Parts: sequence; C-alpha cells; structure tokens
Amino acid sequence: MPLYKKSFLIILGVMGFVSLGLMIGSYFGLTIWLGKAFAEKSWIIASILSLGLLFNSLAQIPHAALQASGDVKRTSILHLFEFIFYLPLLYVALHYYGLQGAAFVWVLRVLADLSLLTIFAKQKISSYKNV
Repeated sequence: MPLYKKSFLIILGVMGFVSLGLMIGSYFGLTIWLGKAFAEKSWIIASILSLGLLFNSLAQIPHAALQASGDVKRTSILHLFEFIFYLPLLYVALHYYGLQGAAFVWVLRVLADLSLLTIFAKQKISSYKNV
C-alpha cells in the first residue's frame, strides 16, 4: 500500500477513535470537570470541535506531502485564501449562532483545508512511485 494512503488510514483510525470518544464522552467529561450546568450548554460545541480535530489531523498528511515536495507557496496561498473567507464567516456565525456557529465555521474551514490540500497533494505526488 502506498505510504500516503497508509498514513491517511492510520491517522483516520487513531484520530477517528479519539474524536468519537470525545464526542461520546464530552457531556460526561464536562459534567465531572465543570458541572452539569456548563456541560449542558457546551457539550455540543465540544462535539463539533472534535469532528474538526479529526479533519485537521487528516489534513496534516497532504500538508506534509506538499511541504516535503517543496511546494510551500501553494499551501501559503491556500491558507491566506481560507483566512479571507474564514474571518467574515466567523463574524456572522458568532453574531447569529454564538459559539456553536463559530465551532461549525471552524470545522468547515478545516474540512475545506483537508479537501483542497488533498487535491493539491495528489496532483503533486502523482508522478512519484509508491508514495
């Protein structure tokens, strides 16, 4: 199995388990740590962020592949492009939906990051064998 796919599956397995555990256990953990009143208001945010954690963890693989191939300009431009869209969306989401909206917008950003970095990395490494 090529190294890129193998790495992706390993991170997916490990971080998928971690993210699922955080989603399932967020209410219980927050209740023990900060009390029931806080947990009732924030477990959804913790669950949303744990999904983003999974996407962000997976994005490290194509990001590292692009960096290792010397294509640092493409990732820099991509992150600048994301930032331009992220800030206004974050402002609107915070205004209308509060912290849940902010968490959701961050998850959308890291999902877009994962998707675009994966596309760019596959384009870049398609010429290499066994990667």
